[in-house]
Amino acid sequence: MATPQPPGRPARRSPRRPPCRAGAVRDAIRALERRRAKEALKLDRLRLSIRQGVAALDRGDYAEVGDEDLDSQLDDLAALAHR
Repeated sequence: MATPQPPGRPARRSPRRPPCRAGAVRDAIRALERRRAKEALKLDRLRLSIRQGVAALDRGDYAEVGDEDLDSQLDDLAALAHR
């Protein structure tokens, strides 16, 4: 028969903690696989954006920015990024 926990003392295992090392390893592997899948998706999106940007440059779809307008252009881009 199991002995009851003294009052005020936390249980030995939390419900979210794997009951054994093998479970902990499986959980860690799953977390790593999810993280890698997420990073691969981000890389795919970045590659697509780069291809689109290069295609726009090839089409001549860009604006020339002089030194005197550079600060204001960068401020406008920063404002767009924070929306």
